[in-house]
Amino acid sequence: MSIWTWFRNRWQTEAQHFTYLPIEGDHIEGRNLFPDEIKSGEHYFKLTLADMFLKSNRAWFSAWHPAAYSLVKLKFGDAEETVSHVAGPSSIKDVDQHANASISLNHTLVPVVPFNGGDVELESGLVAVKDSDDVQQFLKVLTDVSTTLAVPQLSVAVSFAQPLVNGIEGLAGSNKNQTVVRLHDTFSAGPTLRARYLAAIAAPAGSIPAGELFVKNDTLCRGANLASAKPIQGRDYILLRIDAMSQRDDWEDLTSIKEPFMQAIEMLNAALNEPAPDKQKGMVEEAQRRLGAAKLAAYRSKDLTKVVGRRQVVDALQRKFSEAKQMFGSGAAAPLEDFSLSHAMAQAMPPAEAKALGELDESELYLQ
Repeated sequence: MSIWTWFRNRWQTEAQHFTYLPIEGDHIEGRNLFPDEIKSGEHYFKLTLADMFLKSNRAWFSAWHPAAYSLVKLKFGDAEETVSHVAGPSSIKDVDQHANASISLNHTLVPVVPFNGGDVELESGLVAVKDSDDVQQFLKVLTDVSTTLAVPQLSVAVSFAQPLVNGIEGLAGSNKNQTVVRLHDTFSAGPTLRARYLAAIAAPAGSIPAGELFVKNDTLCRGANLASAKPIQGRDYILLRIDAMSQRDDWEDLTSIKEPFMQAIEMLNAALNEPAPDKQKGMVEEAQRRLGAAKLAAYRSKDLTKVVGRRQVVDALQRKFSEAKQMFGSGAAAPLEDFSLSHAMAQAMPPAEAKALGELDESELYLQ
């Protein structure tokens, strides 16, 4: 049985229904969210645990420990994958560990990931975990694994995520633990898949009007309007944020592309000091082959959007390498700090231009 089927079966029998509401538009202050819907092949998205509140109905951090979990099922590359995360006490820092603790986290649950179409299914919750030495160690292990797997190059992490999924099932399924608040939703391409906040509150469904919820500086608030809204007190809740963007900004972390590209530039520089013409020619050809490896890695990368991202990166790599080769022809070395992947992408073609050109064909990798 998959974790998703397990959750559906479990919650069908639950009598309690939590308040779950999206918040967007003029109900947000202190952060500008991406205004458009998230489109397949063009945009990236990211999931963040922005804020949570622990009500004073239990001895938090002593008899009970909070653990926020998330599971996101999405199309990653050509396959369906589940990205999971646990934020336990060890990831909640600088908190007044007493009752009624409002905790502003901005804790990454799903790093920047391309949207490749299909449905995005989200399961998330806050669990009160009964204290014991074993439980504390269990939570620490899950949190540490989550932190290790929350890397920008998500393709490296997904193959190691199954133990974390099993741990989440253990957290939510234990009779000793209590699910304080929980949300579940499925987003499809179109107006529903957009940057927004998602609030799950331990209050009966329908008891809080959607129009009374606001977000100020990543804190969940309630009031008649944005100006008068105050932070919610006396209710356990979690506040998630979906961010969206047209291109990523963490290029140096995409090592499968970065490393062969830097090798290509380094090989060109090394060729400058080779006195033998035949050897120098071979080194330049090797630099060209390593550029080809970098371009192929970008073309196959699951961490780039299929239409926009892959074309942007391949084009930027070729143009930056051509610049380095021109310097080589004039007898000058290409300063490595000016030929990083980040520098190449700083001059990438605009997303609209890449979109207009359409999805990259592999034959284009070999055009110079």
